[in-house]
Amino acid sequence: MILDIIWQILGFSWWIIAFLILFPLANSSWLAWRQELYKTEVKFVLLEIHIPREILRNPKGMEQILVQIHSLGNYPGNPKEYIWEGEVTNWFTMEMVSFGGEIHFYLRVIKKYKDVVEAAFFSYYPDVEITIPSEDYLNKIPTNMREVYSKDLDIWGTELVLGKDPAYPLKSYIDFESPVEEKEYDPISVLLEVLGKVKKGEIVGIQFVCYPMFPTSWVKIGESLIKELKEKTTGSAKETEGGAINISKQFTQRTPGEIGLIKAVEENTTFPAFKTIARPIYISPREILSQSISRGVTGAFNQYSALNLNYFFNNLAMVTRTQIWSKPYVFPKTRLEYKKQRILYNYRNPKPVPQTFIGKLTSSYLFNWNFSTKEFPINVRVLATLFHPPMHYVLTAPHINRLHSRKGGASAGLSIFGDKNELEKFDFKE
Repeated sequence: MILDIIWQILGFSWWIIAFLILFPLANSSWLAWRQELYKTEVKFVLLEIHIPREILRNPKGMEQILVQIHSLGNYPGNPKEYIWEGEVTNWFTMEMVSFGGEIHFYLRVIKKYKDVVEAAFFSYYPDVEITIPSEDYLNKIPTNMREVYSKDLDIWGTELVLGKDPAYPLKSYIDFESPVEEKEYDPISVLLEVLGKVKKGEIVGIQFVCYPMFPTSWVKIGESLIKELKEKTTGSAKETEGGAINISKQFTQRTPGEIGLIKAVEENTTFPAFKTIARPIYISPREILSQSISRGVTGAFNQYSALNLNYFFNNLAMVTRTQIWSKPYVFPKTRLEYKKQRILYNYRNPKPVPQTFIGKLTSSYLFNWNFSTKEFPINVRVLATLFHPPMHYVLTAPHINRLHSRKGGASAGLSIFGDKNELEKFDFKE
């Protein structure tokens, strides 16, 4: 009797159930297609940053450049842009690459914003020279694992994620400053030392894929954590039905550490933020592949950590290491090869992860589902600490080819020489 009633209900309502299941899948499929189409139409240009002989500015200059780049962010503002055009927030990349110990700094920006980004750089780093390389360095990196092995190479790669809620801050360049010049320290020097140890034939790259985060979303993350921290330290009072006040936790005075933590979270979320993917990769001939390089690269990010704040660690689902006792516990060698291919493909095609379920599903493989890459918010101050032109007291020679002279325009008032036809265009007739 009950089964008959259930079948009757299903007979009348099957189309509602089907709609509730199929409509989200159809919507996700449409958005995945339109967003990927939008991404393929965005044109990028690679810029190389040539470091001058001395840079006296601290990373504050890079912080201000990132603030200007953040202001270029686009956000889908209506159904036409979001659903029909598939618009996503435009992204850019910051990349540090070592070719056999020779270190290069790159920016990959949208072509139409090239002049704006260059102007921002020159306003804060007037001695820096920015050029477009004759060839994208990614062409030097194998396209797939078959090509890697054919050249007797091997790769290691990972993606870094935050250990705590992103509202907890990381250390920034402010924490490394000192009023005494002899005690000044640029945290990027540790990473440059590791990149400088790379041997001939090896390539190490550090890639940050970033796109602006909508300001109110970033502020809400901070407000939520601050509220939670305050409730932990002060308790909460609730009114019962009879009107009496029920104190669920005894009110206590905050310790200096708790006050400092809340202040640090508040300050962290006052700066604009970027959704970021941090992706190191290491390509080397098999006979000289060294764990010291891979551990050195990830270890260099430990200096931005604080036990009471936030820290970096490897995304275990992405790092190119598998064990029989790690999920899903089968085919470890096959899973390792798919992980390597995923890391290689992602590095060669830097862009945000798909935002839809179908987008992630259609870019997955049997032994490597594309659901593991994690984006995390990071503010402009910390991002500038991770990537900036090294300061003058960083020992970079001979790892970076520094500029020994700077370009300059002609002085005002110089005489102009030429024949009569050339000079006629400068004549001003009354």
